[in-house]
Amino acid sequence: MPQKLMIIWSEQWELGIGIIDEQHRGIASLINTLFYFISTKKAEAMIVLIMNAVSRYIALHSKTEEDLLIQTKYRYAEEHANSHAKFAKELRARMQELIDSGVYTVAAENFMVFLRDYWTQHICKADPCYVAHLKEYFGHEPKQCL
Repeated sequence: MPQKLMIIWSEQWELGIGIIDEQHRGIASLINTLFYFISTKKAEAMIVLIMNAVSRYIALHSKTEEDLLIQTKYRYAEEHANSHAKFAKELRARMQELIDSGVYTVAAENFMVFLRDYWTQHICKADPCYVAHLKEYFGHEPKQCL
C-alpha cells in the first residue's frame, strides 16, 4: 500500500543554486522518511536515528547557506543565520519533547507539522530573498555559481 509523503517536492522550490537545492531536496526526503516511520509505527529506535539525521543535515545545510552568504557579503547574512539558530533551538526542544513523550503520540504529529511548515516556509519565503544577491555577486544565474 503506498504511503503518503509529508512533503511533495516541487521544482518551483528550486532556487537555481546547485548545492542548496540538493540539500533542500535531501532534507525533504529525510522528513518524509521520518514521517513514514512515525505514521506506520515502525522501529522506534529508527525514528530517533532519523530525527538525529534530520537535525544534523539541517545544521550542515544552515552552515552551507551561512558560509555562502558571508562569502558574498549578503547584507542580511546575520539575520538569516539568526533565523537558522532560532529554528535549531526550537528543533532540539521539540525533539526532546517527542523523545520524552513517546514517538507514537500527539507530540509526533505536532513535530512533523512543525518540520513540514518550517521547511516549506524556509524554502519558499526565506531563501528566495538572497537569490538576486547571488546572481548579482557572481554576475550570472546562480545555477552556474555552484
